[in-house]
Amino acid sequence: MRKINNKFNGDCSLFDVFFDRDNLSWVNWERTVPQFDIPVDGGYKQMIVPTMDSIRIKGVFNKLLKASYPVLVVGPTGTGKSVMID
Repeated sequence: MRKINNKFNGDCSLFDVFFDRDNLSWVNWERTVPQFDIPVDGGYKQMIVPTMDSIRIKGVFNKLLKASYPVLVVGPTGTGKSVMID
């Protein structure tokens, strides 16, 4: 049996990180997306600004879908539900 060093350092909230099973380490959700640059020719409605919440939700949804778990996304119209799922 292999021992895994999976201690959480506690410098941030547990909601700010996830455990990467491939690298056996805690990873901040913000490190999973590239830097956001405002598109010059993009309109307001086409711009999706990544926030900590949207990054976390998109990451969890995509991990669930990749594992073939059903996901139900609910919320008001225009809140970006369909954009969250790749």
